[in-house]
Amino acid sequence: MIGKTISHYRIISTLGSGGMGVVYQAEDSRLGRTVAVKFLPESMAADRAAVERFQREARAVSALNHPNICTLYDIDRDGDLPFLVMEHLEGDTLKDRIGDTPLSLDDFLDLAIQIADGLDAAHIKGVVHRDIKPANIFVTTRGQIKIMDFGLAKVTQGMHADSTGSLSQAPTAAFDALLTHPGSTMGTVAYMSPEQAKGEDLDLRTDLFSFGVVLYEMATARSPFHGNTVALTFVSILHQTPVSPAQLRPDLPEEIERIILKALEKGRELRYQSAAEMRADLKRMRRDSSISRISAASPVAESRGPAPAGMIPRPPSGKQSAATPAVETPSTPPQAAVPAPSGTSPVAAGVRDWRTLGMVLGAVVLLAAALAYYFTRDSGMESLAVLPFVNVGGDPSTEYLSDGISESIINNLSQLPKFSVRSFSSVARYRGKDVSPAAAGKELNVQTVLTGRLVKRGDDFAISTELIDVRNDRQIWGSQYTRKMPDMMAMQQQISSEISEKLQLRLSGEQKQRMTKNATQDTEAYQMYLQGRYFWNKRTLEGVQQSLDFFQQAIQKDSRYALAYAGQADAYALLVDLNVLPAREVTPKVKAAASKALELDDTLGEAHTSLAFAKFHEWDWAGAEKEFKRAIDLNSAYPTAHAWYGEYLTALGRFDQAMAETNRASELSPLSPAINLALGYRFYYARKIPQAIEQCQKTAGMDSAFGAAHMCLGRSYLQTSSPADAVAEFRKALQLSDGDTNDLAALGLAMAASKQPADARKILDQLKERSQQTYVQPMWPAVIHIALGETDRAFEWMQRAYEDRSAWLVYLKVDPLFDNVRQDPRFAELTRRVGLN
Repeated sequence: MIGKTISHYRIISTLGSGGMGVVYQAEDSRLGRTVAVKFLPESMAADRAAVERFQREARAVSALNHPNICTLYDIDRDGDLPFLVMEHLEGDTLKDRIGDTPLSLDDFLDLAIQIADGLDAAHIKGVVHRDIKPANIFVTTRGQIKIMDFGLAKVTQGMHADSTGSLSQAPTAAFDALLTHPGSTMGTVAYMSPEQAKGEDLDLRTDLFSFGVVLYEMATARSPFHGNTVALTFVSILHQTPVSPAQLRPDLPEEIERIILKALEKGRELRYQSAAEMRADLKRMRRDSSISRISAASPVAESRGPAPAGMIPRPPSGKQSAATPAVETPSTPPQAAVPAPSGTSPVAAGVRDWRTLGMVLGAVVLLAAALAYYFTRDSGMESLAVLPFVNVGGDPSTEYLSDGISESIINNLSQLPKFSVRSFSSVARYRGKDVSPAAAGKELNVQTVLTGRLVKRGDDFAISTELIDVRNDRQIWGSQYTRKMPDMMAMQQQISSEISEKLQLRLSGEQKQRMTKNATQDTEAYQMYLQGRYFWNKRTLEGVQQSLDFFQQAIQKDSRYALAYAGQADAYALLVDLNVLPAREVTPKVKAAASKALELDDTLGEAHTSLAFAKFHEWDWAGAEKEFKRAIDLNSAYPTAHAWYGEYLTALGRFDQAMAETNRASELSPLSPAINLALGYRFYYARKIPQAIEQCQKTAGMDSAFGAAHMCLGRSYLQTSSPADAVAEFRKALQLSDGDTNDLAALGLAMAASKQPADARKILDQLKERSQQTYVQPMWPAVIHIALGETDRAFEWMQRAYEDRSAWLVYLKVDPLFDNVRQDPRFAELTRRVGLN
């Protein structure tokens, strides 16, 4: 697009990209001004929902004209691609402005008043934003707020103020119903209002709650609601009271704390009723504040030392004294701290400096070379774990690099012959924990452990590493790296030559090539790939969505980046497992991305694994096995290949082979909850129910928030004489997921199996209602009807599952839940069509 003229807009450069658009800097030749042009990605041009959301943004912004809202100049099409033309902004997002440091009081009040003013203008025009968060709020170089990204906005008709000052809402426009309706949850989880999290109808007060979350972060640099999973974040929003901002920042004035907490009231009738009301309180606070007078007079300031510049020390009150112990609270989780891309933000998120990434990549390759040399000359060492590098200082913009360095070293060293390296999924649990190398080595059953520390110093990084022999707790190697590189690729070539010289007698030519080749020459593409893997490793729906966005950005930066296509394939594969979309829609995306990766690099074991997964769920049984074997031949240390091959073998009833593959995955990744759960399901499908229960209990003990382990336990208990235990486990899963459809359906199955048909039918009714709003895996109603003895209804749902290419159908041959209908000719015909007999 660079240099191309669209209508009368000449494209100059790329400003940024996100899931809903690519933004370019352009010159308006008619008016002689610089503008930002946002295009819908070409891949989404045929997606009706995406086009409607894009047009939604245009409709919403076109109704607004306010200095604190990004101005829309034009909307047009270039062929089939719609685009928006907006004002060009210089500055950074509020997310970048906050970073990990609270704003000064002056900045807090000035920016908060502007945000409230912009929201009030939008609400008066009947526009509810529904995705207010720091990444969607821009701060220009002159300190002016611009609210952006109205892609999720709800445009209401006939809004009017009631007696409380709030706005009542008439039915939404037809295009709004396509994308959002009661029962849907749009927006970013950590900033959702309770009513938004519950899928209820929304009014302007949902934006005020989200604004309260933003104010909390501006004041404390912490998130008021967070959890390790989307489900736990929902629970926090719905049921937990946030830590008092004053406990995180004792010098915060009481009035600021009151404003924030009032905005965060869970009941919307107790919350602020309009942005104008919030703006008035904020302006009153600014008027009444005298920073120098309060700083000099405050006894709290004297007892605790001087307050940071620009902050008002908190006056003494009955709530807290100087002797009040500090309350330790979790820091903002990585998913909230790592900047997420915004389709309209002209500021790229994260570390952009190519010299920084060049240094990191060079250090990673050099470290891998040194370790490879050490291990190839010392045959006494046969296993290694690389712990997540410690991000010293907790800089959120480098959190993903800490994980990325660790994972890159693991991937490089996994090429060593006859050497076992623990997978990243196995060591990820040690992130942020103070654990000794000896203890980690014992848990992971390895002889050596590599630890590392990452410190950002301006544009440079200092990386220190230590290799420990855990058998006698002694250091056997250590090194430090601090570098600047004018040319990243030149350094990579230099390090590659050193690796070749040191390992030429130990590694084959193919192995040397795989150790030293460059996956991409675009450092920004590499950065996007690392962030994609960072979010993919969370194994959550929100994480998958974010990873897809980052992988797509990496591909846009380098269309020949094979690893980025492989990452994209893996992300789509997780969507199949999460049952949030019909497999018939997602599996082709897995296959296409994996095939593209292999077209670019046929030696990627990860891509062969993803292609095998796609063929498995397309019921191409021979093709799937061929790809699984090829993946393992290329990278025998890749645990996912063994785990997924184990699933394939289980589906065919080849239980001994399946257990061998799953055990191998467990050896490579002994502390991965997902792989430990796979072991539990191998026992379940093989009808070894006591072992399944024991393994699933072990998995649940590894991670108290891992609801899938309780699902496995519940299904196992259904095969015993303890249906009440199954009900209890499914309730736990449902609670942990905060109402996930699959967990709700499982509870309905347990009710039917425990002779509670009325309760089972109530859940069937709920599933039917939900199916009008979101995807419901058809096999769940099918197995509930089987348990109720309603065979004809069960087969109606199984036919729907067949049409959806449901992921569950691959287990028809082995799942005990189908035992009561196995003799029915319709079941034999279904298994034949799936290719299982």
